[in-house]
Amino acid sequence: MGNTTASLTREQLFGGGVTIEKTGLGIKLAALSIAICMTLTGCGQTTAASSSTGGAASNEKSYSARQEDTQALEDAVKAALDEKTAMEVSSVDAFENKGEYSITVRVVAAGGYYMPDVAEQTAQVFFDKAQELGLNATQYVVTEYSESNTGAKENMLAWNSDDGVTGIYSDDSGAEPVVKIGVSLDALRELVGNVKEPENSEEIMELSADYQGEWERIGHEKYERLVVSENTVNTVLFETSKDWRKKKTVTQIFTFYFGIDEEKGLVVTNQHKQVIQTVSMNEQGEIELYDKSLDETETYRKVSDNTDVPTVGQVLSD
Repeated sequence: MGNTTASLTREQLFGGGVTIEKTGLGIKLAALSIAICMTLTGCGQTTAASSSTGGAASNEKSYSARQEDTQALEDAVKAALDEKTAMEVSSVDAFENKGEYSITVRVVAAGGYYMPDVAEQTAQVFFDKAQELGLNATQYVVTEYSESNTGAKENMLAWNSDDGVTGIYSDDSGAEPVVKIGVSLDALRELVGNVKEPENSEEIMELSADYQGEWERIGHEKYERLVVSENTVNTVLFETSKDWRKKKTVTQIFTFYFGIDEEKGLVVTNQHKQVIQTVSMNEQGEIELYDKSLDETETYRKVSDNTDVPTVGQVLSD
């Protein structure tokens, strides 16, 4: 094939008409950085001439009116999810910037396994709802990622679309970043089709039976809990407010999975089946999660038998 030069148009990435050309890995890195930028912040978006009037009208709205618009978009997307798929969604966040509306749907990290179903159920709904409300919808994003101890986002996969039909697929979880343009929903399913659903064997359920329920991390009681639900281990972060009506409001959820190591012991893994922590229970009936790489142990005491994984924004019971 020789040294093939790929060409990305500014219209494909930003909605303009200038051509950007990169060669080899350079195009992947450039497109990946753009895709991640749009995923996290909605940057790089410009309003097309045909929709500039709608943007100006939106800017004349009050703050509360714009908040109502973003809430309506979030509600429409959440309502479109079936019961099973809704359980795999970590958060739904709509944004407004200078009259342009975007939405980001974050799913449970599982190597992209849940992204196609979520996108199929919600992408077009977002654009249809925006049109119904007379809003200028510019970007739909479905994504998954993990976060390091420093808060850095890692192993990010995303599908960014400006019409709910095709979009930019990006994956930085491997040795080299992967970026594909013009990816349809069917193509998205093919891209992650080799990803297996997280393991949920009878052996895992038997070994994890005593761990099921809601736990609070000792020393971090004011902002961290653990919810073990079947084969998932969910770290739930929340903020404690002086307002009794919102005493413990969930701010973030990180989902990991039970696995079994070579010695038939229970371990916690990420979506790539990499072992994160070993699992044990001490004499006090507390969960101990040991991270060998950091030589650190997290200890949790049981709060309840509740295995319902909360959603971001939910108020936790005491």
